[in-house]
Amino acid sequence: MPHLADSLRSKLLFTFSITFFAILIAVLAPVYFLTQKYSLAEIDVFRLTLEIVLSVTLISIAYAIFMNRVAFQPLEDISRFLSEVARKKDFSMRIKERGSTEVRSIHIAVNRLLSTIEELKQKDLERMNELDKLVKERTAELEKYSKHLEELVEERTKELREKEKLAAIGEMAVMVGHDLRNPLQVIRYSTYLAKGVLGRGADCAANSPLIEYLNRIDNAVIYMDKIVSDLQDFSRPFNINKSDVPLISILQDAIAQIDIPKKIRVNIEADPSTVSIDTGLICRILVNLILNAVQAMPNGGNLTLSANYDGKTVTFLVSDTGFGISEDIKKKLFRPFFTTKPKGVGLGLVVVKRIIERLGGSIEVESEVNIGTKFIIKIPAV
Repeated sequence: MPHLADSLRSKLLFTFSITFFAILIAVLAPVYFLTQKYSLAEIDVFRLTLEIVLSVTLISIAYAIFMNRVAFQPLEDISRFLSEVARKKDFSMRIKERGSTEVRSIHIAVNRLLSTIEELKQKDLERMNELDKLVKERTAELEKYSKHLEELVEERTKELREKEKLAAIGEMAVMVGHDLRNPLQVIRYSTYLAKGVLGRGADCAANSPLIEYLNRIDNAVIYMDKIVSDLQDFSRPFNINKSDVPLISILQDAIAQIDIPKKIRVNIEADPSTVSIDTGLICRILVNLILNAVQAMPNGGNLTLSANYDGKTVTFLVSDTGFGISEDIKKKLFRPFFTTKPKGVGLGLVVVKRIIERLGGSIEVESEVNIGTKFIIKIPAV
C-alpha cells in the first residue's frame, strides 16, 4: 500500500515519456517536410523546432504536475492514512474529506469502510464478551454442581454408614430386648409380690425401708423396660391400625400411663372432634413427650396437652414450663443416641419422629431457655 503512488508515478512517467516523444515526432515530422518543400533559413528552422519542443515540454510538465496534484497526491495521502490505521489498529480514525469531488468520494468510501469495520469489531467484541460471560457462568455452574455432587456423595455415604450402623444396632436391640424383657418382667412381678407379702405382715412399719428399696427396684426395672422398648421401637417397622376415636380420649389415655408429680399442673384441651387415627402410635408419641416434659420440670410447673382437628390434619401440642432447650441442642434433638440426660440412650425422640413420619406427619420444636418447650405434632387424618 505505501508503494501504490510510487508505482502509479512510474507508470505515469513511462506514459509521459512515450507521449512526449510521440508528440515531438508528430510535430517535428511536418516541420521537416515543410523545410524540404519551402526554403527556410536554418536559424528559422532551429528556432521553430526549439519553440515547439519547449512548448510541448512545458505543457507536458504542467500536465504532469497537475496530474500529480489532482490524482497521485490524494492517493498517496490515502495510502499513508490507511498505513497509519493498520499500524495503530484503530478503526475509529477518519480521513479528512477534502479535494475534488472524486477524491472526496474516495475519502467518504474509506471512512464508511472504517465505520463498518469498527461496527463489526465492536459486535465481535460484544460477542466475545457474551461468550466469555457464558463460559464463566457455565464454569461456575459446573463447579457448583460438582461441589454439590461431592457433598451429595459424602452425605449419602455418611447416611449409608449410619444406616448400616443403625441396622446392626437394631438387630442387636431385638435380640437383647427379647432376652432382657422376660427377666425384667420376672423382677418386677417378684417385687410386686414381695411388697404384697411385706404389706400383709404385722411388722409392716418396721419393714418400711424394705418397701422403699423394693420401690426403687421397681422404678429401675420400669426405666430399663422403657430403654428396651425404645430400642425395639427403633429397630422394627410400625403397622398402622386406624380407628375412630375422640381427641380428648387420646390425651386422657396418654396422661393416664404416666405418674405425674403433684407439683406439676396438667391442663388438657381438645375440641370435640372424632378422628380416624392410630391411637396406639399416637399414645406412644405423647407418652414420650410427656415424660420429657415432666423431667424438664423437677421443681414443678405447667404441663399443657391439646388437640385440634381442622378437617384434614390433627394438631397435637405438648407444652411445658421447664428448663427449655438451647439452639445448639435443638439441632441435635432427633439425632440417634444423642441425649443430655445422665441416663438413657437417646432414642426416645428419634422413635417419636420415626412414628410421626410413618404416619405422614411432621414435628416442630419451639423452645426458650428457662421459659419452656413446646412440641407441635401434625398428623393427617382424612
